Amino acid sequence: MNESALHALIESYSQDRHLLPFEGLNEPHSSESPQMMQARLERAALNQSSGGDATLSRYRIWAETVRGVIVKTISEIESSSSDLPIEELVMAANSLACFCQIQDRLDSSKS
Repeated sequence: MNESALHALIESYSQDRHLLPFEGLNEPHSSESPQMMQARLERAALNQSSGGDATLSRYRIWAETVRGVIVKTISEIESSSSDLPIEELVMAANSLACFCQIQDRLDSSKS
């Protein structure tokens, strides 16, 4: 993918304040439990730290899981059908923060 195509892709996801259609993985990760986020993140991080070749695909599965939890939670907030949406958003935010910490530590260990 060249730079202009990459820029266009990123820009297409920045145009609207509403959820945009997304064709994720073949597996429906959006319906899974938020607890799966950390397990998938751990598998990806372990693969990355050991130099495994499945790192990006594992991070992609984790990211789709986080996105699925966020989308499901937004829907629950909009329909007011659950008392758990804030808890699930907190879990998603914490999972993203953990990913950032993992990357910081793995990058610093290369120096």
